[in-house]
Amino acid sequence: MKTQLRNRLANVVCLFNYDPVQSNEESDFRLTLSDLTNSFAGADTLGVNTNYTVFLGSQMAGQHPLRRFLPEHRRDRIHPAACVR
Repeated sequence: MKTQLRNRLANVVCLFNYDPVQSNEESDFRLTLSDLTNSFAGADTLGVNTNYTVFLGSQMAGQHPLRRFLPEHRRDRIHPAACVR
């Protein structure tokens, strides 16, 4: 397996190529995902932007059907305004 990774061409773009230019954005993204995961158990302040506190557990409590938050499909069109009721 290691030889396959070492023999990979440098100009080939793969799903998990590391780009040092985007390392800060990658770090913020991973921190936000971690914060969102923690918010299922209770309110959690986002590390990237401390002005926001998120509690995703309340969205999964079953009080509102998930279908309500999705756009409505009519024939070949999507009606995003239908999810705001």
